[in-house]
Amino acid sequence: MNMNKIKKIGTGLLTGATVLMGVAFVAGCSESGDKVSGGVAEETGIAQGTMQLAGSVQVMAKMVISDSENFGSTTKAISFEAHNVEFCVLDSATFAVSEECYRATVRDQRNYELKLDNKSWRYGLVTINGSWLDEPVSYRAVVDAKKSLATNVNILTEWEYYLADKFVASGISVGDALVQARLSILDTMGLGDGFDDFGKMDLAGSSKSDAALVAATFALKLPSEEQSIEYFVDVAMSAKFFHSDPFWEWLGVDRPEESFMSLADKYMSNFASVFLNLGRCEGENLGRLIRYNEFDFGPLDRSVKEFGYSLKCEDGLWFWVAPEYEHQVGSMTDSRDGRTYKTTTFSNDGKSVTWMAEDLQYNVPGSHCFEDVPENCDSYGRLYYWLNLMGLDTTGYMETVVYESGKPTIQRFKSLEECMEKEMTDGLGEWIGLDSTAAYLACVDQQVQYSKVLESIDPQNHQGICPEGWRIPSVKDWNALSKFLDDNVDVKLMKDDAWPIMVAINDSDVGYMYGRTMDVVDFSATPNGTQDAKLFASIPGTEEENQLGLNGNYVEIDYGVQAVDIYGDFDSGYYNLLSVRCIKAD
Repeated sequence: MNMNKIKKIGTGLLTGATVLMGVAFVAGCSESGDKVSGGVAEETGIAQGTMQLAGSVQVMAKMVISDSENFGSTTKAISFEAHNVEFCVLDSATFAVSEECYRATVRDQRNYELKLDNKSWRYGLVTINGSWLDEPVSYRAVVDAKKSLATNVNILTEWEYYLADKFVASGISVGDALVQARLSILDTMGLGDGFDDFGKMDLAGSSKSDAALVAATFALKLPSEEQSIEYFVDVAMSAKFFHSDPFWEWLGVDRPEESFMSLADKYMSNFASVFLNLGRCEGENLGRLIRYNEFDFGPLDRSVKEFGYSLKCEDGLWFWVAPEYEHQVGSMTDSRDGRTYKTTTFSNDGKSVTWMAEDLQYNVPGSHCFEDVPENCDSYGRLYYWLNLMGLDTTGYMETVVYESGKPTIQRFKSLEECMEKEMTDGLGEWIGLDSTAAYLACVDQQVQYSKVLESIDPQNHQGICPEGWRIPSVKDWNALSKFLDDNVDVKLMKDDAWPIMVAINDSDVGYMYGRTMDVVDFSATPNGTQDAKLFASIPGTEEENQLGLNGNYVEIDYGVQAVDIYGDFDSGYYNLLSVRCIKAD
């Protein structure tokens, strides 16, 4: 299918530069409908006598972004407000809507019901009239009395009626128009036949047809809102919408099995095959793998290369897959406290390299848990000041400035502890009676002669706070890891289901979905936290002359609410709280 066809049929649910998601509309109707106009011509059909028309209304919310610069703070999910349900007979030859319709007021139930008079008809039109932010909107579904008097109303039934009406106007019979409309919509989704009628699909169901509806409901806008779904497919690669609890809470249904969520996710990925003119995932395409760096992905090229995903055809669906890196997951035990850590080993430039795949949790004086909550140490590891994690002897290298009679005088201390004791007793200069943390910061703030301290160690083989046989990684180690992973180092190291993206549902409610990450070598970088932010941060710096973070930068992996940057600016890092990942010594 060409791009023009997609732009006419597909529309993105999301707008702006943020990654957002929808919530469910739940509505119902009165038990009986009131006739609002008369004069129905007799139709050739099977529906006769008093009958009950029933179904379920399933419409997701629209996202309204009033401040995309401040992500999530003013973003709202606005639910569709249903006002009434209407049933009208459709002419079996012209598809024209009759003047006689039945209408009922919408109440607070999900299901609708209408009792109809004794009439004969073949095709009817159910319309849910409502509004988005006071703007009138309707969703429709065609009822074929020869098949069933029960139909759900959703985005696919709306598209089916919209296209079928156009096909009939071009001279096609009503029956053929409905068939052609259905196949055209499935084709737009990159799918073939073999799915339930759209009116039988259920957002709370468990079949493959229901999973396809979930994806379509999230992806497609109304026919009147023509827009390419290119942007939606673009941003969908960065977030695991269907694997996040809030998605199903906002949809109004119980969280399904993992297999169902994965299938809905694949239906979303399958949209890409339409954009790229790859054809359906069948025949010669089966088993085909299109690598991110070996193909022009057209309008999706930027995102595909940014995230490093490849597109694979398997079991009838195209879906995104992360690049594969050979590695081996293992473990090591710290003999000092008996704690066991997961490790990851891989070959880089012919050399075997082993990293801890968890943040260090060894408890030493001066270390902290994120937000000083003990349970956070179990989740994120401990946080250390630079001197703590380096384990450097500062004897003779401590100095501070004391003002006597208005003149600055350098006062030296034999150790950090001596300086801190002085600060906590009578203070120095304007500092009086500081607690231990404040005293520590006061003493190390530009007062340790670091260059002289570092002259006594080998920055490429410094154990620091790491267990025996392990060492503090240098910037060369981080740079080598970055080179090994090539592009997108941050996403390739992030642990899956660990990086939340905030979504504000209204003025007070906030929820989170998860970013789509790779963790290609099971490095498992999690947002471990510093003293003032929730991110992944670890010594050292990026400049090789500052091997261990001295006045340089630190390695940062961050996502979502924060900026993504593997190497972020880091000022005065020696008195910031950071996590530690040890690397096995040679």
